[in-house]
Amino acid sequence: MRDENLPGFRNCTLDGICFVQQVVYILRVACNQPPETQVVEGIKLVELVNLSLVILHCLCRDRELLEMVVYYLLYPENLIVRESKILLPIYALNESHDEVVKKSAISVIEAAVHHPKMAAFFNENHGLINGLQHFARSVNPVIGNLAKESLKTIMLGGAMPRSVPPPYLRAKEKANTVPSLEVSASSTALPSAVPSPAQCSDRMNGESAMWQEPMEGAGEQIPEVGLSSFQLYE
Repeated sequence: MRDENLPGFRNCTLDGICFVQQVVYILRVACNQPPETQVVEGIKLVELVNLSLVILHCLCRDRELLEMVVYYLLYPENLIVRESKILLPIYALNESHDEVVKKSAISVIEAAVHHPKMAAFFNENHGLINGLQHFARSVNPVIGNLAKESLKTIMLGGAMPRSVPPPYLRAKEKANTVPSLEVSASSTALPSAVPSPAQCSDRMNGESAMWQEPMEGAGEQIPEVGLSSFQLYE
């Protein structure tokens, strides 16, 4: 997914449900499936989880979409998996036995902490901080550097602006250039129209004023192994 195509997803909707909310909803439904479930509507569950995470990771490269990803990941109904309060990427990281899914989950986490709200969420999670500190000492340079960068981002509160924004972010973008995600009519349920970040977040509006440059590193680093050796529950 090319960076210049990402802005088209900002206003992409289906029946009033924005693209980001649809992806997070699909991830939530997949994570809430019974352990014995292998296939959902003809799609392997592990592939459904991984694809949702990969899409979210890509969307995090755009500042406005990153804000939406964080908003919907932290929305109360999306923090519940099987009666436990937990962030969806964290759940996927802990529960999946698939190495590819673990890599995708870590990628979303690394990208999401570039947002101040998500950085604060992780900063309050001592299990995650301890785990990142452990992996910062890893003999694997990729994992060690990723852990160090994640910790630095969290300690800085998430905001890491680049000195020069990409040209496509300087120009006014056209909306609705990308078709919305299709949802099967046979799905057991559809996501309710959760208020958008702009509709129900004076705090987010205040924070958005400081977001004038694209994020350094958000959605760019992909680690090679998972963080499954420690618990990340809130």
